Amino acid sequence: VANLVGSDVSSELSLPSHAETKEADVVINARVAIDPETLQELVADAVASVTEAQGLQTQAGSTQSFRPGRPVPTHRYSEST
Repeated sequence: VANLVGSDVSSELSLPSHAETKEADVVINARVAIDPETLQELVADAVASVTEAQGLQTQAGSTQSFRPGRPVPTHRYSEST
């Protein structure tokens, strides 16, 4: 598991597997303030760049890219305390 929480910091490996494998499923969960289609293109380009540089083969699986709706709070305070 790797985490990246901002564009001004490096990613951190929080859960190394120490395993060697010939096949892996990769899940990228990104919450980014950007157009969903643009994000999907940028992620695909980044994955292609890394896999090509490492001499790996990829097979694209399912993708989802969306812009969530505005939050609807259950409770709202009428005045601050």
